[in-house]
Amino acid sequence: MSDDNSSLFRQEALDRLQTPERLDDLLTRVNPHASLFFWVGACCLLVFVVWGFLGRVETGIDTQAVGLQESNGHYQIVAFVSPIEASQIKAQQKAYVSVEGLPKERYGLVRARVLSVLDKVMSREEMLQLCADDVYVSMLLSQNRRVAVYIEPEPLPTNPTGWAWTASMGPDFKLRTGVFMSVSIPLWVSTPVYYVFPFLGNTHALNP
Repeated sequence: MSDDNSSLFRQEALDRLQTPERLDDLLTRVNPHASLFFWVGACCLLVFVVWGFLGRVETGIDTQAVGLQESNGHYQIVAFVSPIEASQIKAQQKAYVSVEGLPKERYGLVRARVLSVLDKVMSREEMLQLCADDVYVSMLLSQNRRVAVYIEPEPLPTNPTGWAWTASMGPDFKLRTGVFMSVSIPLWVSTPVYYVFPFLGNTHALNP
């Protein structure tokens, strides 16, 4: 009886080898949605990797400023930085200025250049002569931002302000003196991957 069973099993195995099942019956069918998600994810990962090595991220100094209208009609922006920050800023470096009360989403930023950096620390009285706002000056002093950086907007006569903006023609009026502003002065440029894997990326100072 045992020999009969063994012969039967051997015969079934031989029959199976001679008539193999269809491959599509053995493999689990791949969900088309899963395949789509896979390729979308792969493309996003590729874009992220390329951007990580080829993209540019600018970093630098962000500070406060005030706009001043001079007697000759020339408009100048005075930013305030710490002595350590001042030592890193050079003339002709680019700057971006956000005007208080003007939404960046609508107007963008004012394109500007550094004219000069004051070579001394200002007293409270000297800062009040520029800002005329005791609370504002007290805030700057608490941050040790006592060195003046003179900045000039890039001219563009076709715009109402006479300046170049990053996103539009800017507002349809000229700015008055004493307007508070925020200033960003880029000093370094890095590849994005540098912030995750410094040994794979690179960073260097921006030249004026």
